Amino acid sequence: MKKFRRIFLVPGILTILFCFSFALLGAEFSADLKIKQLDKEYEFKYYAQDSLYRLEKLTSEDRILVIANRELDITWALNPEEKAYIELKGTDAAFLNPVRAWEAIRENQNEEKVGTETVLGYLCEKYTYTYPEQEEPSVGGWYSAKLNQFIRQIVHCGGGQGDGLLEMINIVEAPQGETALDMTKKKNHQQVINLLQ
Repeated sequence: MKKFRRIFLVPGILTILFCFSFALLGAEFSADLKIKQLDKEYEFKYYAQDSLYRLEKLTSEDRILVIANRELDITWALNPEEKAYIELKGTDAAFLNPVRAWEAIRENQNEEKVGTETVLGYLCEKYTYTYPEQEEPSVGGWYSAKLNQFIRQIVHCGGGQGDGLLEMINIVEAPQGETALDMTKKKNHQQVINLLQ
């Protein structure tokens, strides 16, 4: 009987390890990222691969190219015309990386999971964020475990000013292939700049 158990135990362990390692790979997808602030609206193209993501600004004359590593909390802001980049860590990147700026809004607030809700076809865990000295939440967030990503955030500005909104739409789950994200994993920033020209 012990031999019988061992025969099935090994494939079972291998199956669990395979599924676990597959889950660690993270989601790969692209999306249109829309940000609405009190005075302006912005549109970006967003590409995600594991813990890396890339942003390309679509609106206005300013061309913004950003690659970030969420796990290491590092942002690289790229300037292909000058063949240069700058590396920023943590909230220092908030000025050039709007996704990191919106993540920073949630920091130092009390997080509370308030349920689940389907957003754009994705089952999301819904969270609220409240400053310790306040009673009403200042931020709402919808997190998709499948994408390992907040796909919607609302910031309640108060004072009748309206709300800020960050939302990913037109999400397409697909491998990102040999992209700037792959090159960033290899720390080949010059190849990244050449690719994005």
